[in-house]
Amino acid sequence: MPLQITVDGRPLNHPFSGIGRYTVNLLAEFERLGVVPDVRRCNGSKLRELLTANLAFGFGNKGHIFWSPRHHLPLTQPLSRIPSVVTVHDLVWKHARDTMPAARALYDRFLMSYSVQIADAIICVSQCTASDLITEFPSVEQKVEIIPLAPTVDPSMAANEPTNAKRPYALFVGTNEPRKNLARVTEAFKRHAKKSALQLIVVSNRGWLESSFEPHAQIEYQEEISDAQLAGLYRDCRFLIAPSLYEGFGLQVAEAMAFGKSIITSNQGALPEVCDGAGILVNPYSVDEIEAAIDELDSNEIRRTEFEAIARQTSANRSWRKVAESTLDVFERVLKS
Repeated sequence: MPLQITVDGRPLNHPFSGIGRYTVNLLAEFERLGVVPDVRRCNGSKLRELLTANLAFGFGNKGHIFWSPRHHLPLTQPLSRIPSVVTVHDLVWKHARDTMPAARALYDRFLMSYSVQIADAIICVSQCTASDLITEFPSVEQKVEIIPLAPTVDPSMAANEPTNAKRPYALFVGTNEPRKNLARVTEAFKRHAKKSALQLIVVSNRGWLESSFEPHAQIEYQEEISDAQLAGLYRDCRFLIAPSLYEGFGLQVAEAMAFGKSIITSNQGALPEVCDGAGILVNPYSVDEIEAAIDELDSNEIRRTEFEAIARQTSANRSWRKVAESTLDVFERVLKS
């Protein structure tokens, strides 16, 4: 009998978030591999979604296994009488608590603790996330599987997509929220702009406690763009700037590398692991270090070329087919145990 998976489909309500993109891409690959999951959805207010998922999702599951792509299992999951797997993307509530609402941090901490204890297997998207999780919950170590992600935007999406950029530009991609560090990036870039004609294009949707920015002749802000438009921006940028304060993976880094771009990113969290030598690592709290890295990549073409070669080589080993096959292997092992 084919594998039957019941899925917590709440991330599909937010398809442009990192976890939403992860869920969309994996479900598509599952179907290409002949596995059609039963995706459980709920719409409405956040309170209704919370109650529905935690009370109802644990019942009526007809599949062989329940999978949550988003950190948490339903509180009623033990009543379903089928094994469960949860994917943990990060521990923001632990390592960057000040960059999210306090109530959300408490909620995430409680539900993650509960979920990883009752899960039959835990998928972590990076070695960093796995280490963070095991440090916080040592008893779950034997259940952890590491399955790194793949780019959700790739060069095939950029065919004939113009960017209309009038001069060379660096690119920033990330929600306008404290953890993405956009305020320090723009401050560093404004310093650099006094020395260079380089432009900065910021692709940033609104987030919690967003920063507001004064207009600047060399900084352009874009919101709500399509994947094809984003692909075009990756294709034509000089390099990516992504010094987040903390990431459990860092999709924007993997995406830029898929286009063979050099990276400026943080020396913290999973970002050094994802970048893997394809750029300059900086202290994300240091505007001086971010500025110096921008100076270096803007002016040193030889250095950029070296990083670009590493980016292309690393990206060749990343695909959603690999992620899907590894994830299905975890499900199969759980069912056989």
